[in-house]
Amino acid sequence: MLEAHTGARPSSVAAVVGPVLDELERRGFVARPSSVIKLLGGRAPRPGILDGGKTAAEIAQQVESGFDAFTKGKYKDAATSLALAVHQIKRNPGLLVLDATNARSTFHAFVGLALSQSKLGYTVESVETMTELLRTFSTQSVTRTEYGPQAEQFYRAVQRQAQGFGRGRLAITAGDAHAMIFVDGELRGMGRAALTDLIPGTYRVFIQVPGTTGRQYEAEVRAGQDSTLGVNWQVDSALVVSNPWVGFVFHSEPERAKEGGYAGALARRWGSDTIVVVGTTGPSDRPGVAATLYRATGDVVRSAMVVPRDHDETRLRSLARFIAEGIPSDELERVTGAIAPPPPTARGDAPATGYAPLGAKLCLGGGAALLAAGIVALVIDQDPDPGMRYYRDSAPLGVAVGLAGVASIGVGLWWWRHGRRESSTPAVSFGASHAVIGWAGSF
Repeated sequence: MLEAHTGARPSSVAAVVGPVLDELERRGFVARPSSVIKLLGGRAPRPGILDGGKTAAEIAQQVESGFDAFTKGKYKDAATSLALAVHQIKRNPGLLVLDATNARSTFHAFVGLALSQSKLGYTVESVETMTELLRTFSTQSVTRTEYGPQAEQFYRAVQRQAQGFGRGRLAITAGDAHAMIFVDGELRGMGRAALTDLIPGTYRVFIQVPGTTGRQYEAEVRAGQDSTLGVNWQVDSALVVSNPWVGFVFHSEPERAKEGGYAGALARRWGSDTIVVVGTTGPSDRPGVAATLYRATGDVVRSAMVVPRDHDETRLRSLARFIAEGIPSDELERVTGAIAPPPPTARGDAPATGYAPLGAKLCLGGGAALLAAGIVALVIDQDPDPGMRYYRDSAPLGVAVGLAGVASIGVGLWWWRHGRRESSTPAVSFGASHAVIGWAGSF
């Protein structure tokens, strides 16, 4: 589930939209921002700068402080400081990629962190950090003249180990010919990029169109396989993925008219059949909350709006229930795509299936038997003969039984078509000189 807003997201939206997200999440949708981010992982396009207010100079100072601690033998302080610096480097590529001097600082951060971890006895972590250095800086080496013989030996050992990992390939399309594609901080193409001979692992991809903060992704490369990252820049540049909220920001109402197409594009990319978009509409002092369920084609499945009264959770949750199930309620406005509720069953009435067809079958079967018996009675009837003391005068009985059979068949056909009450049933009685057909029960 995504939010959608025209212009900046109002600060009051969280309280209004919260009950809708909770109810959708309870009904099986991935709705809360934390749930969406967890589901998407590295596939989620995140802004190129995640730490607002952070600067490249501050990150460089963090690296310098950590590396200085390493050279003084303060390995624990160095590992703590450099781990934070590497974390900030990964989260904020938009601050660093356009200045080549930042690449040198990044290299120092990885080397110092790997060596500090090694000194502290964190063998697994130090190898992982050095392997990531190999992926990030394929053309640079750790030399003994700058970092000492032990650092060079450690680097060469991890490099030899990485030789046995195999190699993979990564193809990236940005969806915009003017987009710069950076992989682990290095410019690799405009609009598209094809990388080969890659050490398996996770690669950080940053795509930036001039004048924007860009979007960053993670791409997993596996040995002997071709990995791809396809980006629709027009969609992704309108998408915000953050811990407070996930959704679209449109600059105008005409641009917001593209919401369905954008939502469908993301549903297809993320492998979902449907996707929900929730947003506010109307005046800021009393906004309505609208929700739409889109197919992966971008078509609307159903949509509705509520105007909450003092954050009335009942109305808001009814909106979520409608989106999930399609059954409307009195609280909803502007409803489209509703599923009509089944008509109420009259008290005492049986459904058209089950008992009624069984009774109809009995009427039809009994009627057929009566009709056959009547025909037999007519066939064996004998005319009066003065020479016979006894003779079979079965014609009247045959006529009565035959008529009863015809009537029973008629009732069975009607019952089959329309159904009857559970409390009523056909009644048939016949004898040597009479035949009665009727209905017994309550009406």
